[in-house]
Parts: sequence; C-alpha cells; structure tokens
Amino acid sequence: MLNMRRLSGNTKHAATLVNNKILAHMKISILGNAVVDGFARVGEDVLRQHKLEKRGYNKLSAPQFFALCADVEVETYSAGGTAANVAHTLGQLGIDVTFMGRFGADAAGQVFFDELVDAGVATQAPDASAKTMEVFVLITPDGQRTLVTLGTTAPMNETWVRSDDIKNSDWLLVEGYVLSGQISAATYAMQIARDNGVKIALSLASESVLTVAAPALADILTDGVDLVIGDTTETAALTTLLNKFHAAQTAFNKTARVTTHSGDGATFYAADGAPTFIATQKIETPVDVTGAGDAFAAGFLAQFMAGESVADALTVGHKLAANVIMQIGGRIKDIA
Repeated sequence: MLNMRRLSGNTKHAATLVNNKILAHMKISILGNAVVDGFARVGEDVLRQHKLEKRGYNKLSAPQFFALCADVEVETYSAGGTAANVAHTLGQLGIDVTFMGRFGADAAGQVFFDELVDAGVATQAPDASAKTMEVFVLITPDGQRTLVTLGTTAPMNETWVRSDDIKNSDWLLVEGYVLSGQISAATYAMQIARDNGVKIALSLASESVLTVAAPALADILTDGVDLVIGDTTETAALTTLLNKFHAAQTAFNKTARVTTHSGDGATFYAADGAPTFIATQKIETPVDVTGAGDAFAAGFLAQFMAGESVADALTVGHKLAANVIMQIGGRIKDIA
C-alpha cells in the first residue's frame, strides 16, 4: 500500500467561497502528472532564437534544452502540474483531496510532496525509483508563459491508482495530459468511478496531446464523463478531432462542459447545451498567467461540487484565477 500523508491546509478563507458544512462532506480524487516548474523572465528574442511556440508546450531534445538553459536564469522553483495545482487549491479550501501521481525522491520530488502536504492534500510518498518531471516556465514581458521540457516524466499505470479513495469520493478529476503515455491509469481510474457512481471530470490538454490520445479519448467520452473543462483552444481542437469519432462527438455534445475564454470570461454548457456565460474583470498587466486555468477549475469545482449555482461557480473560478495571475507561479500563495 502506498504511504499517504496529510496535514491541515489553509482554510481561513474557505467560508467566503463555499458552504463549510458542505465542504466537510466533500471528497475528490485527482489523477495527474507530478511536475516541478522553474520560472524565468525572458524577452521575446529568446523565444525566437530557440524557435519556441509562444504560449505553447515545447518538448525539446537534450541539446536544445541545454542550449536554452545557457540563456535563461531561473528565479524560483515551484511544484506544478495542471491537476496537482487544482488539488493544491482545493486543499487550501478545506476540501478532502487525494492526489494520485508519480514523482521521485529527488530534490524536485520532495518540493512537490511538501507543497501538497502543506496544503492539506493526501498523496503518496516520493518514489525512489522515479525521476520527477521538470518544466521551464518562460514568462515574457506581457505576462504570457511558454512551457519548455525534455518531456521526461515518471509514468503511471494501474498500480498508482488509489481505488479505495476513488470509491469513497464524490468526484474523480483526470488530467488530460496523462492521456499521453499513461492512458491505462486514466481509463482504470475512470472505470472504478463509473462502477461506484462517482462523477468524473476531465480537464483537457494541448492540441498535440489530444491528437496523440484521440482514439482513447474518444472511447472515454463515449463511455461517459460528467464534466469537461478546457480553454477555447483546447475545446476547439477536441471538437475538430471528434469529427472522426461520431459516437464520441454525440456523447460530448450531451456532456456538461466549461470553456474558459482567457481574460474574457467563461461559459458553462449544460448537458442540453444551454449556456451560462460570466465575464471576468479585465486585468491589463498580469504578472504571470501560469495556473490561471487551474485556479479557475478549482474555484469552479468547489462551488459546482457543493451544489451551488453555475453562475456562482464561474464567479468563484474567476476570482481565484485573478488571484493567481498577480504572482509568480501557478499556485495561489494566499487565497483572499
């Protein structure tokens, strides 16, 4: 059995966001990649010089990556990963969260482990046989971030899925990035959820990941999920891919989903397609947009799982997203 550890998180602001009586009875299990981010401020010239796709997810060869290392200076390291960021924020809100992911016993893995535990998230101990994935987050003067990695991550399979935690959860959140190379863990976790009446939320990933995972993703959607979360680019990419998978396309069109529109707001589409749009207050000079979508997802899920209105859920999501983009790093340091 994997060693699980939990400490009490920062819940001092939770009452302003969700009903504490409901919080006490909510549990979510989250499956995702364990990543540690290194943040660096760079000029647009660095992106051009190294032929990086701005705002994209750039997987480099070792020579390319080390050439980039010579041109950037990392300011700070912080644990990251889409699903792990959501888990971290939900833990701070006082929600019972279990994170399932694989990370090493190296220095980066210890950072990842300590940050989750300090936020009140249950997770397994670092794995001495694994190497923790590290990603450069390059921040240009406009606050936009570009991700760069060697693409090496500690792979997961069914043995890393906490079946008992899933069975006892209200929701299971699966990160879209695990569909690339770790599909067996994702499908296994989702089948446990379906067999035990646990609702499933799926967060989307970059177009390149969705393209590689398209057949498996089509099967997942055909089998059914309860909520899909993604930004406009991810959702558009998925919609295009599903043109080749009629059954999955039909199922997706009947699935509740949330689409974020960068700084313009977000739309919730009910299972019958009826939309609810909530705008967000425009922030002209964000410090770093890393983690904005993750913070939004956490805020939305906290309200949505608690049975609050969709409008309230979207509003809380915007509030947390606005909070995180005024700092360096993808995890909110103090929920206000």
